[in-house]
Amino acid sequence: MFEHVRQQLAASAGAIVNDDSDRRWNNRQETLEAYLANLRHDYARGTVDAFHIGELIDVCASHGLFVDPQSLSFRRLAKAYLGMQIEVSEARLQRQSGVIVPTPEPPKTSTVQQVISGGLTLRELAEKKLTMKNKSEATAQATETALRLTMVQNAHTNGGSVQT
Repeated sequence: MFEHVRQQLAASAGAIVNDDSDRRWNNRQETLEAYLANLRHDYARGTVDAFHIGELIDVCASHGLFVDPQSLSFRRLAKAYLGMQIEVSEARLQRQSGVIVPTPEPPKTSTVQQVISGGLTLRELAEKKLTMKNKSEATAQATETALRLTMVQNAHTNGGSVQT
């Protein structure tokens, strides 16, 4: 049916008919190349368009993360997101050309606390912060008390024992 309609259009005056048998492949190739060029342009200038900001906010929300799109940290995350989009688009173009590109292993899941703390415990984070800032003895004692209270509260909440 498609071929029949194409022949009718070709016979009519002024109609433009695309005889390219690979038009779907070519359209996909052109779309990927234009998208990649736009991503690289935005990445080089440090700008993130509204579509990608919305997409990134949705991704964060789907993982239970509520972010402030106006913060510097979000801008850094958005730039890293654009970098990842560039890598994915380059891999898609390679696959489009017939190159075998292995699919990477999915990342290990981790909690927000593990990501933020780099795998350190609350006590290790507090001790690291105290040594970095050379805090006074009073601040160190107040921090120690707060850590003990936090540990006791968590133990009672979770029904476990206190570990320091």
